[in-house]
Amino acid sequence: LKLVMVGDGPLRAEVEREVRDWGIGERVLLLGAREAREVLPAFDVLLMTSRYEGFPYVVLEAFALSIPIVSAPTPGLGEWLREHGALVAEKAHPDALAAALEKALLAHTQPPTWNQEWSSERMVEKTLALYQTIL
Repeated sequence: LKLVMVGDGPLRAEVEREVRDWGIGERVLLLGAREAREVLPAFDVLLMTSRYEGFPYVVLEAFALSIPIVSAPTPGLGEWLREHGALVAEKAHPDALAAALEKALLAHTQPPTWNQEWSSERMVEKTLALYQTIL
C-alpha cells in the first residue's frame, strides 16, 4: 500500500519527521496543498481523517469517480456518509480508522454511487430556491 496525503498545515513538519523516523518514506507521498481532483483518480480508497468537517468537495469528487470512502465519525458528515454507502470508523482514533480501512480494502467495499442531486448544477438550483424562499 501507498499512503498519499493531500493537503498541508501546521503539522506537516511533524508528519515528515514521523515518516522519516519510521523509515516509510517510500510508502508515503506528501503532496501538500493541491486540488484533489488532480490525484483522486489514482486512489483505491479515500480516507478522511478529519475530526471536524463541513461538506468537502472531495467527498462528491470521490462519489463521482466511484471511489470507496472511509471516514472518521465526523459530526454530521459521518452520518451522511454512512447513509450513502461509505464506511465510517467507530471513533476518530488511528486504530479505529486503520480497522475501517483494512475492512474496506479486504472486503472490496462497493463504491458509493453518484446521485445527480449532488451535481454543482443541482446545488446552485437548490441554493437559489432557498434564497427565493428567504426573500
